[in-house]
Amino acid sequence: MSTSTPTRSAAQSPQDVTSLMWRQARASDAEHLIRIYNESVAGGGHSPTLANGTAQEMQAIIAQGRRKGWPVWVMAAPDGAPIAWAHMRAIVWAPEACRSVGDLWLYVAEAWHGSGIAMRMVRGVFKECRRYGFDTVTCWILGSNRRSLSLVRACRLERWALMPAVVDYGGLRFDLEVWGCRLDDPAWLAHMTRLDRRHARLERAREARLTPAVADAATIATASAAQPALA
Repeated sequence: MSTSTPTRSAAQSPQDVTSLMWRQARASDAEHLIRIYNESVAGGGHSPTLANGTAQEMQAIIAQGRRKGWPVWVMAAPDGAPIAWAHMRAIVWAPEACRSVGDLWLYVAEAWHGSGIAMRMVRGVFKECRRYGFDTVTCWILGSNRRSLSLVRACRLERWALMPAVVDYGGLRFDLEVWGCRLDDPAWLAHMTRLDRRHARLERAREARLTPAVADAATIATASAAQPALA
């Protein structure tokens, strides 16, 4: 999983998350999704690969997900363009025997880092993944990816494995951490219920703060349009 640490100041102005749309990915989203993914590659030490992916590879992931029941979700802007995406698939080790053990991927566009989208996405994933046959979720995270590690800790996942210095990233060595949870764990479910309620309150409060600003902008625009043109 990667939310990748941005290389420049992210989310420099408040992002309006209230108008975003959660939906399944379409083949036509591939260009947007791979662009978001490649931002994490460029960040260095936050992606599991060394080279940029292609739109064709992303289309193959979406198509495979449809065949196998491995969902790809997106959070899309009002114009339909994805600004974040998540994917759940069976872990690579013994995929048939471990088909109910999910490997969660999560990527957020750099411009939306710090906006709360990653938490919103992961909450959506946890609500839906059981209907796809998953009873366990794992997140495989590079030890240098502090943003992703903070996210799984906030969701009360447990660190199930630490493989020290096993990742050779262009000559640099990184730890690989595996975090996970059982989706029927009562303590975890109770925590996620509390987390959902807390973030729902925060999102409502944020929407309330943004609404007057949007209304003021509309009023100014209307007033400007009503001004007579100078001769």
